[in-house]
Amino acid sequence: MLELQQRNARSASDLVNLVELLIETKQWELAAITLKRAEESKDSHYAINQLLNAKIQLLVQQQHYLKAYNLLGQSFNDVPSFNLYKKMHQFNEQYNLTSGPNEVNFEPQVVIDKLRERQAEDSLNQFTFSRLILDILFYHRRYAEILKIDADDKLPKEYLSRLIDAYPNSPETTLVLYEKLVACYV
Repeated sequence: MLELQQRNARSASDLVNLVELLIETKQWELAAITLKRAEESKDSHYAINQLLNAKIQLLVQQQHYLKAYNLLGQSFNDVPSFNLYKKMHQFNEQYNLTSGPNEVNFEPQVVIDKLRERQAEDSLNQFTFSRLILDILFYHRRYAEILKIDADDKLPKEYLSRLIDAYPNSPETTLVLYEKLVACYV
């Protein structure tokens, strides 16, 4: 399988698949060389997420946990997404890492504050940032903060049902949310 993949790998995606096979077979040097080829490939921009995952996997296999953590953090700072956030948070919990003074600080409140700053600066992506902030708040079960957002009528209707589910035994809280949810669809 490895030889076949080596002969036929042309695109960045193929090369990343080859890197994953090389990592499985613990051929670290060849994996690093192939990863570099994948990054330099003409179509590497189509496989950005695969490349990131392969880099992180290679760094973890080589026990460079802090480098992998910081790479995730830099990727999140460049293009924030909820999937990257979850990976970063799970990675931090799994390896119990803290970043250095010049590295990425990934405490949930720090991330939310930075996202709010970026949201204020970037009027074109306010929608994206607000959804990402809400996803992070739900991920950490910070429902009281989400209720404050709802009190200001800034909670999108798609999140109302998620918030209702968070309070299964609290009809005084959910009744208002149900009324808002129904009003959205009337």
